[in-house]
Amino acid sequence: MKIPLILLTLAMLAGCGSTPQKSSINRGRIPFASVSAAKNRQQPQTPEMKVKSVSKDQKFVLNSRNKAMLGSGKRQTVHEFSLPKNTKAWHYAIRASSEEDPVKLNLEASFKGVATLTPNITIPKGTNYCDVFLVDSQEIADKFGKGEYPLPSYIKEHSRENFAEGVVTVRNPASEKYWLCIRNPHTVHKVIVMLDIVAIVETGNNE
Repeated sequence: MKIPLILLTLAMLAGCGSTPQKSSINRGRIPFASVSAAKNRQQPQTPEMKVKSVSKDQKFVLNSRNKAMLGSGKRQTVHEFSLPKNTKAWHYAIRASSEEDPVKLNLEASFKGVATLTPNITIPKGTNYCDVFLVDSQEIADKFGKGEYPLPSYIKEHSRENFAEGVVTVRNPASEKYWLCIRNPHTVHKVIVMLDIVAIVETGNNE
């Protein structure tokens, strides 16, 4: 027996009208596992800057050119030093005098616990002057120490001639080891040079 076409059409329409199942997706909600992972993720440490002493209360007595030529002492000296890890900048302070005196530079204490890349520090006034050349080559430093002058090369930006007193800042150092080559430019007068060096070091909160 043939089923009338109109009955088949009504049956198909009745099947399409069934109620659809609700979606199991919770839209707009963050899965609980993701929230827990975010809470448990360790927060990154904020870096801090600290002042660390590299060289303190260094004193050099440099004879004049005439006395050095006669074999009475040297007119030049070399100070070698290494910077701490994660140094972002370092400063050296120089004071030249004609005679021994009790004055100290106290460079580290002058920062008063504030590690700044641009310090505004006043050094006790010098009564003489000297030449200071910054180099990053041991070969050049060794030649200078043996009396060879002028230097074949040095870091001019951070070197000083006829320097009585002051602070020199070196940012973003390219080396961990440096040499300060210090010279008495006088013909007949000795010079006494005081030197302090500090580094501005990046550390974690737990250091």
